[in-house]
Amino acid sequence: SQSKKGVLPIKNGTVDQFIYSFPNGLSLEKGLEYEYYFEVFDNDAVNGLKSSKSSVYLHYELTNSQKEDKQLKEQQENINSLEKSLKNQDKQFSELDKLEKLNKEKSQLDFKDQKKIDQFLEKQKKQDQMMKEFSKNLSKNLEEFKSTDKEKEEIIRRLEETQKQSEINEKLLKELEELSKKLQKEELFEKADKLKQNSKNQSKNLEQLVELTKRFYVEKKAEQIADKLNDLAKKQDKLSEEKEKNTSEKQAEINKEFKELSKELDELKEQNEELKSPLELPDTKPEEKSVEEDLNKAKEKLDNKNQEGAKPKQKS
Repeated sequence: SQSKKGVLPIKNGTVDQFIYSFPNGLSLEKGLEYEYYFEVFDNDAVNGLKSSKSSVYLHYELTNSQKEDKQLKEQQENINSLEKSLKNQDKQFSELDKLEKLNKEKSQLDFKDQKKIDQFLEKQKKQDQMMKEFSKNLSKNLEEFKSTDKEKEEIIRRLEETQKQSEINEKLLKELEELSKKLQKEELFEKADKLKQNSKNQSKNLEQLVELTKRFYVEKKAEQIADKLNDLAKKQDKLSEEKEKNTSEKQAEINKEFKELSKELDELKEQNEELKSPLELPDTKPEEKSVEEDLNKAKEKLDNKNQEGAKPKQKS
C-alpha cells in the first residue's frame, strides 16, 4: 500500500549491467525499516510481459538522534582501541630496550638475536598499522559530525600529523628489515634508536589526542542528552493535551525514556571524571529525582483513569 518505485535505465541488448546505491533517487522517512528489491521485465507484449525479481533487501533509515548515537558510540570505540594500542606501544619500547642491551653486551649478533629483532620488527609493523587504522577511523568519525568546533578542527589537524609520522615510521621499519637481513649491527641499532624516538613522540602526541577527543566526546554527548531531554519534554507536553492518547501505557514509555537518559547522564559524569581536567558539569540529581517523582505520580493517576489529575504532573 505504500510502495515506491524507481525506474533504472537499461540498454535494449540481450545482456546489461547496472549499479545502484540505495536509496539514491528515493526520499525515505527517518526511523522506518524498508524492504526493497529489483524487478526486470521482458518485452513480450503478445504473450504478456513476464518479470523476474531479485532477493528482498532490508534497510533501516536512522533518525538524526540515532545517527548521533551511532557516531558517538563509534568514537568511544575508537578512543578505547587507541588507548589499548598505546599500552602495547609501551611494551614494544620495553622490548627495544632489551635488544639495545643485547647490542651493548655482544660484539656480534647470532641467528637467535636476529630472530628476536625480526619478531620485534614484525610486531612493530602490526602495531603501527593498527595505530594508523584507529587514527584514520577517528578522523573519519569526527568529520561526520555536523559542527565546526575549534576542538574538532584541532583534533583532525593532529590526526593528520600522526598519519604523516606513521608514514615516516613505515619507511624506517623497511630500512631496519633490510639492515637486519644484512646483519649490519651498528647501523641497525642507530636506526632502531631513531624509530624509538619517533614512536615516543608519536605516542605522546596520540595520548594528548586521546584526551582531546575524550573531552570533545563528553561535550557532544552532553549536548545530545540536552537535545533528547528537550524532545522528551515536548513529547510529554503534547501527550498531556491529547485526551484519547493520554494513557498509562504512553506515559510508561516516556518514564522509560527518561530512565534511560538518567542512565546516560550517570555514564557521562563517569567519563567526565576520567578526564585529566574534567569539565564543569552541573549536579542534576535533585532535578532528576523530582522529575522521576512527577512522572511516577502522572502514571499512577492515569492507571486510575484520572487524566485531569495526571495533567499538572505531566506539565511540571
